[in-house]
Amino acid sequence: MLETILIAPDKFKGSLSAVEVALAIQAGILRYNPNIITLINPLADGGEGSLEVIANFNDFQKIEVETYDPLLRPISSFYYINKDHAYIELSSASGLSLLESNERNPMQTNTFGTGCIIRHAMKYGSKHIHLFIGGSATNDMGLGIAEALGYGFYDITGNSVSPIGTNLILIDRIKSPPDHLIENIEITVHCDVDNLLYGPDGASHTYANQKGANPDEIKLLESGVKHVAELIKKQFGVDLQNLVGGGAAGGTAAGLSALVNAKVSSGINELIKLTETESKVKQSNVIISGEGKVDQQTLHGKVVHGLSILSNKHNKPYIILSGANTLTATESKTLYHTSMYNLTDFKQKETDDVIENASKYLEEMAFAWAKEYYS
Repeated sequence: MLETILIAPDKFKGSLSAVEVALAIQAGILRYNPNIITLINPLADGGEGSLEVIANFNDFQKIEVETYDPLLRPISSFYYINKDHAYIELSSASGLSLLESNERNPMQTNTFGTGCIIRHAMKYGSKHIHLFIGGSATNDMGLGIAEALGYGFYDITGNSVSPIGTNLILIDRIKSPPDHLIENIEITVHCDVDNLLYGPDGASHTYANQKGANPDEIKLLESGVKHVAELIKKQFGVDLQNLVGGGAAGGTAAGLSALVNAKVSSGINELIKLTETESKVKQSNVIISGEGKVDQQTLHGKVVHGLSILSNKHNKPYIILSGANTLTATESKTLYHTSMYNLTDFKQKETDDVIENASKYLEEMAFAWAKEYYS
């Protein structure tokens, strides 16, 4: 019986898409033995690239829409629909990748543009909204989305407040929408991490720095997030602090959970379901996954973590091929892997060279793994 290998990686951010990663790994394996059966199954964790993965496996209709970027500049974006289900990627309107490096500052950004896409999908007839929220440029608790859906935010003097990061601390009252747009609408927020809303591992302290905030701004954002959480608890009776995944996308998961009764779910689990990955795991002899950098964030709901659980569940050998790995040996063991390779060790090259030639090097590494594994 011929060997079957499932190749189910995430993207290598800044270098290769998930499809390109999978094809490079496939090329290396088939160079070793062209008779091995390879199943290409690119994945995402709920962040950037999720809709691309969904489109690879499902015949959904693509809807073009005009909206706003994280700094509220007009842009064109899109989402997918299938019957009365809409699939929306927060990063397509509120993502960090939409900004130049000198524009990145979660004190000034918000998620209003994503809210406009959601509103468009609702008016289009969607009753079930699936929002994939990784890769945000924001730390606004999703209040920008809420504003686009009709919520109002006011300071202690009664003046309207734009819900950008720097203004969170100023919000004294939240006004619910006057219309009934969000009634009878089911919203599921698919997270790529499981961080809590605030605290040492919360949204601001964990992710605001990579979005452009300096240490003083991170403290202000943390204070603003805690302030809004307390206001929500007082006004709506919802305690957000212990919500698993509440810190995802700058607290978007927490804010939408409270204001629009959104369900918070694992992004990788939803992608596994939409791509029917579990059935492919069952029929395969070996599972291969990978991402650009295996690190602490990997352990909080990324593709490599999700596949490790699935492979372990079905007692399948699990191979991780990554760009780099910063986990300790003890941390790595929690991924249940049979073996782990990374390009920075394999090629002994500078990071820039590895990124530039990732496809070539990944193919070589996959070949080396196959040669070792099947010898």
